[in-house]
Amino acid sequence: MAELELNNPDKIKPRVKLKVAHGTHRGECKNESWTDAKLLRVLQNPSVDARTFGSYKKLDVDEKAKVKASSGYYKFGHYEGGIRKITHLQNISALAYDLDNATHKQIAYIINGKAGINAFRYFAHTTRSHSPENPRWRIIVPLTGPVDLEKANAVARFFALELAKDPDEAIEIPDQVSFRNNQIAYRPAHCRDQEYLVHFNDAHGHLLDPDDFLESLDVDWTDHHNLPTQEGEKSAAIRDPNIKKEHAHDKPGVIGAFNRCYPITRALDELIPGTYEEGDSGTDEARFTLVGASGRNGAVLYDDDTFLASNHGTDPIGSGGNAWDAVRIHKFGHLDDKAKDDTPFNKLPSQKAMEKFARDLDEVKVELVSARVDDFDDYDDEDDDEYYGADFFDDDESADSDDFDLDDLLAGDGEAPDEEDEDDFASKFEDYDDDEGDEEEPEPEKAKKKTKEKAADRWESLMTVNEQDVVEKTRHNAVVIFCNDGRISPCIAKNELSGAPYVLKKFHFKKLGRKQARIPPGGRKFSDVDLSAVSSAISAPKKLGGYQLDFTQEQLTTGMLQAAEKNSFNPVLDKINKTEWDGTPRVERFFINYLDATDDAYHREAALAWFRAAFQRLVDPGAKFDLVPILWGGQGIGKSGMIHVLGFGHYFGELSKDFHNDQRMVESMRGKWILEVAELSGFRLSEVEDIKKFFSRQVDTIRLAYRQNEEDFPRVCVFMGTSNKGDFLRDDTGNRRFLPVQVRLPEGEKIDFPRLKSEVGQLWAEAKVLYEQSIKAARTKDIIFDLESDAAKATALELQEGAREETTEMLMAEAIAAWLDEPVTAEVAYGGREDKFPDDEDDEDGGPTYRRDLISKLGALEDCPAQIVQDNRKNTRIASAALRLLRGWVPAGSGAVLRHPHLGAATKKEVRWLVREGTDGEPPFIQIARAGGDDLGLDD
Repeated sequence: MAELELNNPDKIKPRVKLKVAHGTHRGECKNESWTDAKLLRVLQNPSVDARTFGSYKKLDVDEKAKVKASSGYYKFGHYEGGIRKITHLQNISALAYDLDNATHKQIAYIINGKAGINAFRYFAHTTRSHSPENPRWRIIVPLTGPVDLEKANAVARFFALELAKDPDEAIEIPDQVSFRNNQIAYRPAHCRDQEYLVHFNDAHGHLLDPDDFLESLDVDWTDHHNLPTQEGEKSAAIRDPNIKKEHAHDKPGVIGAFNRCYPITRALDELIPGTYEEGDSGTDEARFTLVGASGRNGAVLYDDDTFLASNHGTDPIGSGGNAWDAVRIHKFGHLDDKAKDDTPFNKLPSQKAMEKFARDLDEVKVELVSARVDDFDDYDDEDDDEYYGADFFDDDESADSDDFDLDDLLAGDGEAPDEEDEDDFASKFEDYDDDEGDEEEPEPEKAKKKTKEKAADRWESLMTVNEQDVVEKTRHNAVVIFCNDGRISPCIAKNELSGAPYVLKKFHFKKLGRKQARIPPGGRKFSDVDLSAVSSAISAPKKLGGYQLDFTQEQLTTGMLQAAEKNSFNPVLDKINKTEWDGTPRVERFFINYLDATDDAYHREAALAWFRAAFQRLVDPGAKFDLVPILWGGQGIGKSGMIHVLGFGHYFGELSKDFHNDQRMVESMRGKWILEVAELSGFRLSEVEDIKKFFSRQVDTIRLAYRQNEEDFPRVCVFMGTSNKGDFLRDDTGNRRFLPVQVRLPEGEKIDFPRLKSEVGQLWAEAKVLYEQSIKAARTKDIIFDLESDAAKATALELQEGAREETTEMLMAEAIAAWLDEPVTAEVAYGGREDKFPDDEDDEDGGPTYRRDLISKLGALEDCPAQIVQDNRKNTRIASAALRLLRGWVPAGSGAVLRHPHLGAATKKEVRWLVREGTDGEPPFIQIARAGGDDLGLDD
């Protein structure tokens, strides 16, 4: 094996600008001009795969093709309008030879300077399947200027003779695809353990001048019969790369759809079996023999399995046709025997029969829809917003009196992509992938399988079309488009925090050329403007990437809602899942470390319960949890700001105080995860029951403004309150839900926000781990997080009692309750009616005593002697509230005062009664002690 004398300089002096077209879509490309110096930089900076060369070689043809195509292609030439078709290729600026079957000796003869090609500047590099044992090279020869296709074909063929000393040997060195003007090259790339070589031949900067070169030849190069050809080429027509005909796939309607579904080989095998049999293949074309013909190998397959030409004299296909023609003629051609000579082609019986036959094929049905809705290769990665941008935590709002921003709450939250340097040539082609003949098509059998699988998997098959192959304007089709069109569907999702449809990133309608407002980090609610944008794009012509469908507003809304439901997301959960806990415990001591709260079981367990429940509601919406920590302490120390940070800023909210208005309360919670209950002490006593019920609720049921029906919204949020005062509880019962946490920071100090912002991601990452450990230990996700130890519960009761505000109503209720519990004499019990006194009544011994079990509300207010009661009994609001707060007494409805005239006002009005809990008030007084004071034990 000859050693190669490679030359790979760091840089070279540019000598020429090359016309280059590149892209990733087979049908479209971008035209640019590169210097040959930039070309060298590209070749020197190939993409390197993570896979090994051994694993790459094990891939089948289809998988290798995907790997190569994933990085895009380039072509030394210019395509009009950026359309990569032979009909739009204007010129060629460099020759490109693929040497996939050259020997080591032939490669060394070229690289080491012995071949005639070395008189000119050229570049060489190894391609995708290269190995030391089986060399694969590409040679690129820049021209002094672009040339037309006729001239380029001639130059490529004659200059190939410079690759070896013997012209017959030289012409066979390049792959035949090197002489196809429309042939593309994949970007340079190699596996991580694969040899990759680059060689540059300067030739003192001498470039190949195509005009001078052809002029030096003693031959008429315009005659294709005079061009050098390889053994595998048998027809002069094949040597002309500029034969421009309508491609079988580009034919309109059902014909093109059929040809795209059925390559020639598949059509012969599946639809007209027994008509042809495989013949002997040449180097580049597959051959078939017409069954019953006298000769062999007369039918030749061309153009990537799309065109069949037959030299058999008895073959009705004659000079050739596509798959549609082959099947139509052989399967239904006999139907035309009686047709008139002037019958239009589309009126021929065979054509009508073929149309019906093709329309009944499932894959053709799919392809018909696909053709109507384009292939949607309409993406622009540069316009694609990151779901979480670098400014995701930017916030101009202040909390309490603290001014802080939220840029860095979580490490690793997506960063905005760097601006692309237009002059950075290599960055545009950083994943070149090139190999033997580049556009290597799978073998016919594998191509057949691939085509079938691709058609079966296309989402467009879900759409319906009418008899004219036009997509119908139905609600069904609107839903299919919204849920599957790659330019629309990934941009819409339901925010699980709010239940509302959101726009996560810009819609991809590049061809329309319409500007779209930047989507804020984390997305925003889907608006009427968004719906109109999608509607206008869908109604756009096919050439602009549209469907030419004008759906109704209702159909569009249905599609949008279904797409959102399909793509539901939880932005908070997504963020927490991105952060890995570092193993340092922080949650249990949260109140202690940040608020200087007392270090005891209560404050530890309160933090553990609240943090775990907050994460629980993200993964299990509606989970039961009604505890509300209440942070109380001086104003301006950052209590609200701390809750704001815990909610990642964007998912923090302040709860509405309109507790009797479910609609307003739910609206204030939607889209929020951590909600602040500000100044609990500001609530009226009459609202206490509503407040307790609200925090105990797991599911809210309301009808949203844009919906027709009520919906259930399981809660995904938790609450934390704030108060500047320590006596913020207005109820004398039911305070179990509220967990007072005193902020005991030294005077003048505030909450350490820099520390909190740096640790908030870890706090929630730990909460996730703690939650998962809890459900694993319990073997169920139905866990109610609460205080666990007796010590913590005892402290909670003590702190709750200490936080209770003693209002006038409460003091009044306590006074009435104490008066009602006092034993009374028979005279009081029977209203002075001695005939009703018991026989054992003995005034000298003090007589028996009685317990009151019935009292009218009016009687309680008028008869209770406590000063606070008498001072406020005529204040209807206070008096009514006090009676509602009576412990151990419940309403008993109304009854005639005459029944117990001494217990209420001396009128015949209906009055409201209170009975001692557990009794029915009959009789209204129960004897609790005999004369002499012996206890009857009735209080037990």
